[in-house]
Amino acid sequence: MRPAFALLVLALPAPAFGDAATLRQRGDTAIHARAIFKKYCSECHNGQKTFDVLDHAQLMAPEGTERPVPFVNLKNSTRSQVLEFIEDGSMPPGGRKGPTEKEISVLKAWIAAEAPSYPKAFDPVYVQNSVQTDWQGRLPEDYRYISFAHLITDDPGSPNVTAVESRLRSALQNATTKSRVIELDPVDPAATIYRLNVKKLGWIEPDKFQLIVQQKPMGTIEFVALDLIQLEYPFPTTDVEGFAKRVPPSRYAPSVFVYRGDWLGDVLAAESPLAADMRSMVELTDAKEGEEPAGPRIPTMGIHAPAARGATAPLTAWYSDGHPGPFTVDFTLKDRKPPFSVETSEPVPLEATAERTARAVLFNVLSDGSVRQQGTIESILKKGEPFAFRGANGPLRLSLLSGAESAVEHFVLFAGENELPKFSIIRSNHLEDREQRDRSPIWRIVIEQSVKFDSSKVVCKVVQITVTKKK
Repeated sequence: MRPAFALLVLALPAPAFGDAATLRQRGDTAIHARAIFKKYCSECHNGQKTFDVLDHAQLMAPEGTERPVPFVNLKNSTRSQVLEFIEDGSMPPGGRKGPTEKEISVLKAWIAAEAPSYPKAFDPVYVQNSVQTDWQGRLPEDYRYISFAHLITDDPGSPNVTAVESRLRSALQNATTKSRVIELDPVDPAATIYRLNVKKLGWIEPDKFQLIVQQKPMGTIEFVALDLIQLEYPFPTTDVEGFAKRVPPSRYAPSVFVYRGDWLGDVLAAESPLAADMRSMVELTDAKEGEEPAGPRIPTMGIHAPAARGATAPLTAWYSDGHPGPFTVDFTLKDRKPPFSVETSEPVPLEATAERTARAVLFNVLSDGSVRQQGTIESILKKGEPFAFRGANGPLRLSLLSGAESAVEHFVLFAGENELPKFSIIRSNHLEDREQRDRSPIWRIVIEQSVKFDSSKVVCKVVQITVTKKK
């Protein structure tokens, strides 16, 4: 593992830095100061012939015989050489454009705040090393980390993460009960990486789920609310040495230790299906004996969450519109244009045409969030030939089980050239009160984590259909 950057304060607990508001301000100042140094100074002061301005430890070196005036003087900020050179026009040299008055004010504010540290780069190594330093000695199952580091650019005008952090805090509250405590503490001086106590949110207390095979319960498994997030997480995971050994993945969900904060703020936004499901699981574990809640409000299926830029949705993710994979599949209603709609009992002309010969599995997600696999075996899509999906007793047909005038249902298709993994359907044991038509158990499509396959070679396509009562 590469050595950590010069961030000795990372070993201290978060309260040593100060209160949350002050930490955010100090962090933003450090981020912007680094960006100014990067823009105006690092081309020459990059550690090759002179000191490295992006090496915080070098910039903070105390005065001595070789440097009678320190670059940064915390005792007397006006005697900081870096400011003197900029203000008298010595740096940048050769008539190059220097920092603006506003940017100089940022540097002065940074020094006045005791020059909080910044890394050479806000890259995955920085995230990995920061997290590694902080979590040693803690119970890893109780904590996860949230990073904003990927949002930081080299642009001095780059926005701070205050708004993103605020949205995240609200989102975390959406995904638990009001009585639960949110512990979200920064672990780096730039306040771009946070430690989250998932135990206090109620996210790691196990709930019982049923394995569903051919629409029938076939066994019970334990699932935790955090697993729902981990099934959806679309980015490569940050490797933290030792974590996987101490917190192995569950049977149906991988172990993710560091999440992107902007993504988490989006998928757990107010009224999001994922937040509702997680909150319902927390309510279930918190319920007193005989007071089991009736489950989340429907619909629990939601394909409207913002797509994550640069991300590839995991194979089992519900909250995306699928991912393209290595070949194209035209998955649609024959001879119809979106938005698609059908009447109850009307045949649903659902077809798929693949660019290559492929195996396919089809799921129907009903308006109440329940899931059905269409057929018990894989279908074979022949290259370039339309394949019409059928039900067990003839053409596909949709019904309004809730008795509503209309509802939205989804079909989710997985296709791959090679053998597909074995899919399972799981359903939470929330009390299903037939008098509460606006509530439902939690359902998910999952695969066993022990199965080795390359999800990038699998195509996932989703079709949304509005079902109305037959006139």
